[in-house]
Amino acid sequence: MTDGDPLKVFVSEFICGGAWPEPEIETSLAREGSAMLKAAVEDFARIENCQVFTTCDVRLGQHSLISNAHKNLHISTCESSSHELQLFRRFAKECDATFVIAPEFDGLLADRRRIVDEVGGRFLGPTLDAIELCGDKLKLAEFLIRHDIRTIPTQAFGRREENSSDGDFVIKPRFGAGSQFTFQLSQVVDLSLLKSCPMELIQQPYINGESISVAVIGSDISTTRLPMVEQRLSNDGRFHYLGSVIPSASPSNSELQRVVQSIAENVSGLSGYWGVDLIRTDDDKFVVVEINPRLTSSYLAYRQQARFNLASLLLGMPTDVAWIDQSVRYFVD
Repeated sequence: MTDGDPLKVFVSEFICGGAWPEPEIETSLAREGSAMLKAAVEDFARIENCQVFTTCDVRLGQHSLISNAHKNLHISTCESSSHELQLFRRFAKECDATFVIAPEFDGLLADRRRIVDEVGGRFLGPTLDAIELCGDKLKLAEFLIRHDIRTIPTQAFGRREENSSDGDFVIKPRFGAGSQFTFQLSQVVDLSLLKSCPMELIQQPYINGESISVAVIGSDISTTRLPMVEQRLSNDGRFHYLGSVIPSASPSNSELQRVVQSIAENVSGLSGYWGVDLIRTDDDKFVVVEINPRLTSSYLAYRQQARFNLASLLLGMPTDVAWIDQSVRYFVD
């Protein structure tokens, strides 16, 4: 790229972009993925002299993206997952930057990082080591404990008597994203069905409190911590994401700042957009649930409250960060 040439950005969303290999596309993942994809391509396309490239699964059609189409947006339809992979390698090589939206399970996000590195592209996001650490909930919990960052005690799920604890507990995949196969259970529940699950599971004690998230956008130039978000999760013991609320005057909580800063200092390679899910307990302490080395659904609420273009920060462009002074609510439709 030379002065005057357009900046080419490739935005790839795994679920809706054509990479999903299964005959049926998982509905909840596709709903959130589609919303994040539309938001990201629109924000990058609003940057002056920026050309945005993306792909779309033929099974979904282009209507959801075309309705917000911009003259700087170029959509390629994928006929199969193999076709998508060919286009992914091509665009990652030819474009000046690649922004990937993908879940961590099955190593999907890590594999995308490897491909971008292999073709010599610029990956807007964490390093491979950071992605792999954050994608492994068991190793991440052990890492955080070693670095004195408050988190939920986590162990591999095995026989019931080996995982006994007082009160309710949460079962989830060791390598997972969102609320995929996540359950709040009690010790009196028959766990025999879970033992047939093909995924490796972990167990954590259930901790009561308010679900909070916070995102960070970092680059070689600067790091910006975004406002605290109140997450809305289902109360049926499955923790399905329902939406986010950003208070009109999101407080600058010093304890939350300390936790996020400690994560940034200890987890090497976190850059681009990354987020932290936490529980705020009754004593106003924060317990880390997980670190997401990728774009999260909270982005959809952040962009409504921002007086600036979040995509500019992702590219490391000088940006005046300011927020509207009113509450913002985003709910999954």
